[in-house]
Amino acid sequence: MRFSSQKMPDIDNASDALIERAFDGKAMGNFAHLWKSDDVFIQASCRAPSNCVPPDDPLVKEIGEFIQRTGSEPWTLEHVDGVARKEYRVEDDLTLEQVKTAFLEYLRSDGEWRQDHAWVEMDTRNNPFPNPMPDTAFELIEAIPNDALRNDHLPSPDAAGTEVWRLANTFNGFKHWGSFEQCEEIANQIRDSTLTELRTCLFYECRRWHYYGELPDKHESPYIRGLVEKIREMVVAGRVE
Repeated sequence: MRFSSQKMPDIDNASDALIERAFDGKAMGNFAHLWKSDDVFIQASCRAPSNCVPPDDPLVKEIGEFIQRTGSEPWTLEHVDGVARKEYRVEDDLTLEQVKTAFLEYLRSDGEWRQDHAWVEMDTRNNPFPNPMPDTAFELIEAIPNDALRNDHLPSPDAAGTEVWRLANTFNGFKHWGSFEQCEEIANQIRDSTLTELRTCLFYECRRWHYYGELPDKHESPYIRGLVEKIREMVVAGRVE
């Protein structure tokens, strides 16, 4: 049984105690995975609004009401069956404590953990973002430095997901920051961003979803589109730092 998360390395032979420590101490960051095999796993992610979401966005209000009601940020819990090629999500948001319970039950049982929640099958066919470009294609795309980036390089708000990933891959965050770890740290910070930091976030999202082998969900797609619009604002304003 393998456990991994945003801020922890992959750990084989995950135990109850390890999972409890990771969740109780919030040491795993904003997402975590627990595998029985490469084809069957559960994953959870925190629905925290980013600095690319305006404060009057309905999502901000929804998350605030959930926190006020439960004392926890809302979490999304998913189950991926790679053999059947199906993905499922718990219908409602969960608290961090409920996610921890689901991870522990998944660790201890063969299927009983599914019975505590209402699951819906996810339809990824209509997702506007395609699977991120494979690493071979990523290596072939021409990098565009900040001072050469123009508005016509940027996809329109309703452009196909392929165009968003193409923009993402015109900046190599791993190469720029010198390591995966540094790129990840920059990408996961929530603060007023420079153009370089925004491009790092977009690049990292593309790489992250490529690593997962999944499509961005309905919560992440607006964030990714928001990154593009923030980048557009910087380019139009001539802020190329």
